[in-house]
Amino acid sequence: MEKVKSGNYAVSCYSEEDLSEMAVPVLKTAILTNGRYGMTYMVQLLVGDVEMKFRKPEHGSLETFGALIDQSRTRVKEFICFLIRKGLLYQSGGDYPLVRASRKGLDFLERPVAICRGEEKIFFGKTEIRLRFRLAELRERIASEEKKTLMAIFSETTLQHLCIAKPGSSGELLMVYGIGPWKEKRYGQRILEVIASFRNEEKKRAVTRMFKSVTKPTFQETKVLFEQGMDAPEIAQRKGLKESTVKEYLEKLHLCGEIDVRAWIEKQVDRSTLHRAIRYFREAEDQSLRTAHEVLGLEIQTLRLCRLYMQPPAVLKQFLAA
Repeated sequence: MEKVKSGNYAVSCYSEEDLSEMAVPVLKTAILTNGRYGMTYMVQLLVGDVEMKFRKPEHGSLETFGALIDQSRTRVKEFICFLIRKGLLYQSGGDYPLVRASRKGLDFLERPVAICRGEEKIFFGKTEIRLRFRLAELRERIASEEKKTLMAIFSETTLQHLCIAKPGSSGELLMVYGIGPWKEKRYGQRILEVIASFRNEEKKRAVTRMFKSVTKPTFQETKVLFEQGMDAPEIAQRKGLKESTVKEYLEKLHLCGEIDVRAWIEKQVDRSTLHRAIRYFREAEDQSLRTAHEVLGLEIQTLRLCRLYMQPPAVLKQFLAA
């Protein structure tokens, strides 16, 4: 997955996927409702919410009603945000912005072209959705404290970009769309605290899942074979697994305190290489394997073992207890 720049923030590139068919009903809905309704109402129409209260009775008979019934509300909302960023839709000002089709959107309906998701991440994953709730709560608290509207604190688009970029410093925060020096100075610390707390909670969620995974039979069988003195290739052959999968199992078992692989790593990596890599990881701010590979010229798998060597068994139990 490659990082690129889009506007003022870093996003992730994903595989190409033409979403022009999905864009048509969204644009048509904005036109058929005369651009007089907000995003939430449009989402209800597009997913075919039968329990919604129609602003106008005829809206239940729109040709686009339920056109995106197979999509979640979150996905439809984020896709509308994407079309706004692409310039096919736009939002009016005010506390309750209305969604309208732009000139570019009208031209698209007359002469459709491919709309690909390779440029940026359109849809939130579960992690981004959880973070969005946290940041939305912060925005509500600040708006209440300062007696301002939510949009005056930061817009829905900025909220979305914060969830995608997940900035960890003031410099990264300033790269997010809609966050300038003034807002960074006034709200930046609180935003970064929410994101940092969220990151820590997500890491604990991942660690908890790892502890659960190593109790599964495949992990425990790998543990038994390893303790019997078998090497990764031998275990892979015995279990019908890829060698890379076995090494992943051994890494998780070590981190969870089920086994100690450090003596095994000493046999896999020559001493000078191991010490060289350890010195690097102790001093480097960037602990990523790719950066270490570029600096040291060692294979990624070798570097992975060296970095694991520095982690004592059960290190994750200490993390959860902290």
